[in-house]
Amino acid sequence: MYTERVFVISLLLTSAGLYFTLRTFFGWVGALIRKFRRGVPYMWGSAERAFLLLVPACLLLATGILLGAAGLGLRGFQPISEMVLVGNLELGKGEGGEIFFHFRPVAGYPAPPIDPSGATPRGRWSLSGQFILWKPFLHHLGLQDSHRLAWFLAVSDRSEIPSPESITRRALLPARPGRLWRVLTKIGFSLPFVETREFQSPWESGMPQEIELFAYPGGYLFVHPDPGLRILD
Repeated sequence: MYTERVFVISLLLTSAGLYFTLRTFFGWVGALIRKFRRGVPYMWGSAERAFLLLVPACLLLATGILLGAAGLGLRGFQPISEMVLVGNLELGKGEGGEIFFHFRPVAGYPAPPIDPSGATPRGRWSLSGQFILWKPFLHHLGLQDSHRLAWFLAVSDRSEIPSPESITRRALLPARPGRLWRVLTKIGFSLPFVETREFQSPWESGMPQEIELFAYPGGYLFVHPDPGLRILD
């Protein structure tokens, strides 16, 4: 499902970083021993030079480990380097007008979202998803823009912007959303090469229908049974 390139590059960087880290570390320790031990030949400045070589070796090792960890975390997301089909939405109404929602993901969709339990208020509905967007140069390392559905929302409030208290939320994810998303939402604002965003579709009618859902880096796109596309930003 997700590109294996990130794991190959991670393995290469981690292996090279571990080799150079161990080599430069023992070289630095040996230089320190020669520096402070009397009667042992020592070239002035060799300990400092060895330490300066140790720093980039550790950075190379850390880069490989973090790249692999990011790749593992992204296995719970669907790549969206281009527009992709996410699945089919089936919506219906109960006797009292409540909305029932069922999502059928495409084959290979990672960690299929759970269907929300119970009915939601009659009225309008919406979907919300979590997006991880990487800078283009990281795409070459195998880190692709990705998404996953997070919430099914329903509201009986007819105002253009309903109040948060009137919205019924049904989770489409397990209780714990995953370590990668939690980490990136906490520190992502300080990282210039990644962006986390939550896109919500505009409110739709709750009438019974089946809709195809597509995702792309800018949000979601619905294809209704009747001809025509509608972009949801």
